[in-house]
Amino acid sequence: MRKISLVAAAITVATCTAGGIAWSDETPEPVKLMDRWQHAAEQPGNFSITSHDGLQDLKWTRWGQEEAVAHGTLVLNPCEPDCAGAPPQYYPDATLRVDQVREVGDGNYYSRYTVTADGLPPEKADQLANQPANLPEDVAVRY
Repeated sequence: MRKISLVAAAITVATCTAGGIAWSDETPEPVKLMDRWQHAAEQPGNFSITSHDGLQDLKWTRWGQEEAVAHGTLVLNPCEPDCAGAPPQYYPDATLRVDQVREVGDGNYYSRYTVTADGLPPEKADQLANQPANLPEDVAVRY
C-alpha cells in the first residue's frame, strides 16, 4: 500500500511539473496606477489627468497584466472663457488603457496611459495618447 502511495505522489509531481504548473510561495506584486495628484491605487474608480480633466466611474475589464483597460466617463474642462466658468464636456464612452509596468519604490506601477473617446476632437485625442503616468519617483507633478 505504501509503495502505491509513493508511486502516485511521484506521478502527481511529474504531471504537475511537466504540465507547466509552477508552485511558489511568492505572490505577484500588485500593480498600481498613480494619477496627476500622486494618488496611487489598484483599479481606481477615478483618474485625474490634469487639474481640470479626468475620468470618472471607471470599470476595469482587465488589470494586473502588461496592459490594463477601463471604461468610464471622460470629463474635460475647455477653460473657455476661463476654467472656473467653463461648462465641462462629458464623453461617456471613454476608454483608459494603461501599460508599461515599471518597478518603482514600493511596487509596480503602470507608467503610460492613453485615453480614447467617441467624438473627442483630434487635437485633444493626440494630447491624451501615450502619455507618461506619474510614478513615485517623479518630483514634478504634470499639469
